[in-house]
Amino acid sequence: MDEKNFIFQDTVIGFRELRNNISEVFDNVIYNFDIVKSTNKKKRHSDSAVILAAKLLDGILYAYTFKPVVQCDTQTGLQKITLNEIDVVGSGETKEDAAASLLEAVQSSTVEYFSNIDLNIRLDEQKKKLPYYLKIRQCQTLQDLEDLLSL
Repeated sequence: MDEKNFIFQDTVIGFRELRNNISEVFDNVIYNFDIVKSTNKKKRHSDSAVILAAKLLDGILYAYTFKPVVQCDTQTGLQKITLNEIDVVGSGETKEDAAASLLEAVQSSTVEYFSNIDLNIRLDEQKKKLPYYLKIRQCQTLQDLEDLLSL
């Protein structure tokens, strides 16, 4: 397609150009919120990487929220908390026990998700979970995760 027909154009630079101008590229990304795509320009249909400001990523992920569903099993009396966004469940005798179980399950699920990321981004049901898992990975402490999940 002719370049004059594009309505939006990405900043695309080669890996070598990125390496040679890394400070300038990062300054533009951080302070001007540029989104830079880098690729091997010598190879046709080469894989590429995108560099964007962390604040911009936070803005993108802002829309993804968790709505934990708390239920009590009337037969067993166990409390159950479900995160439908990533299909993870925690259960226990009390709501606090269920929350602790859920936090552990979320951590394990997140590690597993990113361990198999090459497969997960190819499966539609798993690909939909990526923004949620990215948001979870931004948590640095257990308290951050509790706050994120509204527990």
